[in-house]
Amino acid sequence: MKRQGYLLILLATLIFALLLRAASGYAFQNPAKESKNKNAQSAEDDQKNILERTVRSALAPRQAQVFGRPYTYYFLPIAFYHFDTGLNLGFNTHWFSPKRDAFLYRLRLQVIASLRNNHKHNFVFEYPQLADSKFGFILRGEWERTLQTRYFGLGNNSVNDRELTASGNENFIHKDFYVYTLKRPRLKLFLTYQISSDIVFGFGAGFQSADPQPRDNPGESFLAVDRPFGYLGGSGKHLAFKMNWDTRSNRVFPLGGFHTELSFEPNWAAVNVKSQTPDGRQKQSQNVTFSRYTFSDSRFLQIKSNRLILANRIAFEAISGAAPYYEFGQFSGQRNTRAVGGSQSLRGFNSRRFQDKIKLITLTELRFNYRPINLMSESFGVIFIAFFDNGRVWQKWSDIAFNDVHSTFGFGIWLNWDNNLIIRLDVGHSKEETLFPFLRLNTAF
Repeated sequence: MKRQGYLLILLATLIFALLLRAASGYAFQNPAKESKNKNAQSAEDDQKNILERTVRSALAPRQAQVFGRPYTYYFLPIAFYHFDTGLNLGFNTHWFSPKRDAFLYRLRLQVIASLRNNHKHNFVFEYPQLADSKFGFILRGEWERTLQTRYFGLGNNSVNDRELTASGNENFIHKDFYVYTLKRPRLKLFLTYQISSDIVFGFGAGFQSADPQPRDNPGESFLAVDRPFGYLGGSGKHLAFKMNWDTRSNRVFPLGGFHTELSFEPNWAAVNVKSQTPDGRQKQSQNVTFSRYTFSDSRFLQIKSNRLILANRIAFEAISGAAPYYEFGQFSGQRNTRAVGGSQSLRGFNSRRFQDKIKLITLTELRFNYRPINLMSESFGVIFIAFFDNGRVWQKWSDIAFNDVHSTFGFGIWLNWDNNLIIRLDVGHSKEETLFPFLRLNTAF
């Protein structure tokens, strides 16, 4: 089992503040201590007030005006350590302009970069109603440079051979034999039309590129050894047609309702088939077309008021045509999610553990709202979850069968910050390994 270490400075600060506040409260209620030294009491009060003002200033929602219209924003600093990427620093911010029970516009922005040049930046800008009409738009962008992208081969029976990655074994090659670096910017623009209060149709276009970077020594990288179509990278564009039916009570942490999505994406890509030669000639590319069909359904059922929630997601996707391998490792739609394997699809397996043209996942969670923590005028809900995930991939339609399904299970502890951000710590277990823990700033679905 490979253990991954995380140090989230914000969480440590919150826990320390809670302990300090509890300890201070006990001291203030102790008559013996009060009678001993009022000056010491006053000094502790001052320290407590300074701590409260500092945390409140950093975490509290803030109000301002732009062109005379009010808006609210949150700002969360992020710092954690990862054994593979080193110290990571960044922030997550959420800006929105209130409008009746909804919002006029909303912007979410996350920037995270590590000292070892690992990057994960994304933003979403939503404007659901232009000039009070039924038309709106959604703009999404991502820029990632992931040092720990994994490739284990294609197919449901791909092998994770530990003898090749554990030093001391006779067949040892390299501890990161299945790992490579992937740089991938993406941009999507959707024009939306609101059919009803719950149903939205979208038409859009997207642009993306992929730059896989295997190890310099091909024998130390499985991607360079296996050489799937697209292992030298490429770029492309696509159109997107999608239908969303969304009755969730809240997008970040829903207590009820469902979210069903259908999407169809025709793609046109230029896939690199030859690398740059020593004499400086450019890479040669091959033009290909392929289509992506995606279905996703998430449902949330209250078992006991809003304390106990049963959540379930099923997602299915099929790709037809000559698609490069890096398109297999994700579900498309309104929100791209890595698959099959990882914190968004099959917890307990490494990210993108199983890849192929057709894939299916089911995620089931039992979420228990323990109780909120009121810290410095802010509310943080404490949530305990237990989950059970399943997933499988196929190469073609005639292969579809439901034997050899991969399963994982685990548990997690989340913090829900005012229904605007989830800080998630999950532990997942599978027949291959236990991933402990992985930290994310959103739910799996």
